[in-house]
Amino acid sequence: MLVALKFPPHFTIIIMQCVRSPKFSSAINGSLHGFFEGKRGLRQGDPLSPLLFVLCIEYLSRILKVVGEKEEFQFHPRCKVSKLNHLCFADDLILCCKGDFRSVYLMMQGFKLFSNTTGLQASPSKTSVYCTGMPETEVQRILVMTGFSKGSFPFRYLGLPICSKKIRVGECEKIVENMCARIKIWSSRNMSFAGRLTLIMVLPKGVYNTVNAICRNFLWKGTIDAIGPAMGKHVWMIATKKDNMWVRWVNNVYIKDGSWWDYSPKVCDSWYWKSICTVKDLMKNYLSETQLISITKYTIKEAYCCLAPVLCKVPWTNAVWDRLSLPKNRFITWLAMLERLNTKDRLLKIGVSADNCTTKIGMQNAPKLLSATFQWIFSRRITKFRRGVYSTLVMSVAYHIWIERNNATWNSQVRCIDKVCSSILQNVYNRVNGVMPKEISNRDHIWFSTLFAG
Repeated sequence: MLVALKFPPHFTIIIMQCVRSPKFSSAINGSLHGFFEGKRGLRQGDPLSPLLFVLCIEYLSRILKVVGEKEEFQFHPRCKVSKLNHLCFADDLILCCKGDFRSVYLMMQGFKLFSNTTGLQASPSKTSVYCTGMPETEVQRILVMTGFSKGSFPFRYLGLPICSKKIRVGECEKIVENMCARIKIWSSRNMSFAGRLTLIMVLPKGVYNTVNAICRNFLWKGTIDAIGPAMGKHVWMIATKKDNMWVRWVNNVYIKDGSWWDYSPKVCDSWYWKSICTVKDLMKNYLSETQLISITKYTIKEAYCCLAPVLCKVPWTNAVWDRLSLPKNRFITWLAMLERLNTKDRLLKIGVSADNCTTKIGMQNAPKLLSATFQWIFSRRITKFRRGVYSTLVMSVAYHIWIERNNATWNSQVRCIDKVCSSILQNVYNRVNGVMPKEISNRDHIWFSTLFAG
């Protein structure tokens, strides 16, 4: 294979030595013992294995291209213009053609040549034939010839359900279960907002990016649509005419010689294509075609900023999100500033009788009081560290007022003011002392120690 693809002879010799000379050892009771030669080439997981596999698949792709050039072969109706008869990702392979015996036979002959040359064969238990709009006699001939079983839609490819109709919720159940495995466990617990936020933030980066919308729903008990900016990348790819197979296929099947920006889907088009067109119409309300094409690299963040309303930066953001404060204190203060705490006065504003509702009691006029306090702190000519300590004290006070009023309402527990103040000072001192910046002046050190000396 390497020789046929005209790799340098020296390179080919080195690669074949790596393939023919692997040795393995056995781990017994935690220690390695002996070596034995591998008789079947590289093991799965070897860094060299996927690279060589890609070369083998390139050979299969060239064979199938030759098959597609034969006069007897007929492409799938939706793939005739693009001359597409296969899709592959690693060892997942899809072969497609018109539903006639001769075309399938030519495909299998090409695949048989590939198997005889490379030794790679399809697993009958993992391979299925999918037919639609074909006579049953023709289907049976194909099943007998291929030796594979008949499959039914939807089938899974790369972990996703593939079907001709709109995907139902039940068909995506496994995906949802994998995405929400941790959140389902957390939902059964009686956790505060800060606890929920902490659990969301400890997700791995890749998982966090994937389930971001679901995490927001879990946090607020609401729904936020994050699909538009994500699917907008398809709109951008078509508008910029990216050189890839999917864009070429879309232009050949749907758009053809028309204008993408003015295109409207037909009633008989697929549900997924209609969804992309819906996102395009949404983006047209915020972007022109020229603006979309001018984007050199599409990111969901930029798209979300374009589609989301422009909001002014609030003056208290630096105070609330100062790292000196405890996360739970910052979060409760943030909710109070946005008037999102579950309070009786908030329910009265929206016309709900608070006396008949099971709800927690919060702080009245908290946004105005906190905003004025933060404004006073940042108007003073003091160091950044001292501003942070003052803000931490304010947020700790707000948090403890919230907790104490809830305990008084629901648990009938009222602590004396001295104990509450002592708890506030102790929490602030421990927090600031634990995350104190390295680069602060001696005067600030002395000031901080003196502030909490009593």
